[in-house]
Amino acid sequence: MTDKLTDTFLLIDQIKKSKRFTYENSEVCSLRKSKEDNYFILKDSSIKQRNNDENIILKNRNVQISIPYFLDYSNHTIVSESVTRKNSYKVDSFKSVEFDEKKEAFFRLLIPIKRSLDFFTTIEYDTVSHSSFIIFEKHFDFYEVSDNNKKYLVLESKDKFDFEKFAETSFSILLSYAFLTGDFFQGEQYYFCYDNQQMKTPVCYSFNAFRESISSILRPICTNPHAFDVKNVNMSEFEKVSKRQFASLCEKSVKSTEFRMLLLQIIEASKATLLTSTFMLAVCLEELVEIFLLEQDKQKTLDIQEQMVYADVIEYLEQIECKTEKGTIFLNTILSQVHNLGKNASNMQKIYSLFKDTKLTSREKEALKNRNKLLHGTLPVIKGVKLDSINKIDKAYWYLQLRLYTLVTLAVLNNVGFSNKVLNHYSFYEKAIGFFELNELKYRNVK
Repeated sequence: MTDKLTDTFLLIDQIKKSKRFTYENSEVCSLRKSKEDNYFILKDSSIKQRNNDENIILKNRNVQISIPYFLDYSNHTIVSESVTRKNSYKVDSFKSVEFDEKKEAFFRLLIPIKRSLDFFTTIEYDTVSHSSFIIFEKHFDFYEVSDNNKKYLVLESKDKFDFEKFAETSFSILLSYAFLTGDFFQGEQYYFCYDNQQMKTPVCYSFNAFRESISSILRPICTNPHAFDVKNVNMSEFEKVSKRQFASLCEKSVKSTEFRMLLLQIIEASKATLLTSTFMLAVCLEELVEIFLLEQDKQKTLDIQEQMVYADVIEYLEQIECKTEKGTIFLNTILSQVHNLGKNASNMQKIYSLFKDTKLTSREKEALKNRNKLLHGTLPVIKGVKLDSINKIDKAYWYLQLRLYTLVTLAVLNNVGFSNKVLNHYSFYEKAIGFFELNELKYRNVK
């Protein structure tokens, strides 16, 4: 596997070497790799004098930088690098001159990683460090390799793409993987273009480092319960996400911008402050209703007694005669509200519909109700707990965060066909939170 990447790794070494660039026909700046960070640093003495709305294009014989702005680091010193960034700018993106984003070709993405890929406890794999799957009839290989004692994540396809579609699909794969494992690999991203399926020698490349990687202990699935100190379990009861289920997750992300942003929100919630994280997960439930529920699931179903009361109320209101225009407008407003009440399910009912195949506990239902309180800016109400100190309030949000995380991830996994076990994160922190002793299982079934 590494042999076929020899030429690619040689090009990565070339990319990291310092480069000289011309600006307005004079050689005025140099680009070099930051030692401690993912990005590159551009040093110059004249570009900062440009107009803010000018689109800078820097070129040398092989490389082109074309971005609308630079982040000025003129007044900052990096102690670890022992250099003052005088007239220096952060560069997040550049590419080789030959790189054509519209031309169809064979692409490969490499990202340096510090943590190994975890297919073993999460996703069906070919080997422990390699999984292959099909997304919209396109074959992808997702694996890990090493070069010069550095680990790299590799995503590639033997099918042709234009660059934008490959980059978008790769991002969706990385998001889906991050949702399942807690590891969102970003940072340095090297995209290589090849002119044949052997993909041995790259013909051009593109580099970007727009996002930082995220690593979180929050993850929905782990088929190794011993990693969470869970003992006396039947290992055969724990199933990984299948290749088809993982592909389905990726396809939903590729197809729907809203779903892609939902996954990103779930991942970023794990690194946000406690209150912000809880709020983000509460919003996720609202978004899941719009993404997953069919229109028929958003409609209210009345039983016979409710239908009779509803009909009587409508009939009574429609018989009222108003003598003023203001009264007529007010009556029509009331009628509209009553019609809506009888036909459309409430937000709470819609959210419950997300879990119609799941048996929710009373505490999980309580968490869903508290989600609504959170979005309206009021304190949660937890049965048996008096929130009379800032410490208890903080722990209430922690408790709610863990509950909502499990519920949100459960709803997503159920939608892609996964029906086995997910981690019940609250159970691991019950003693630390200290509200009650529920003694819940460390894992709960999706259905």
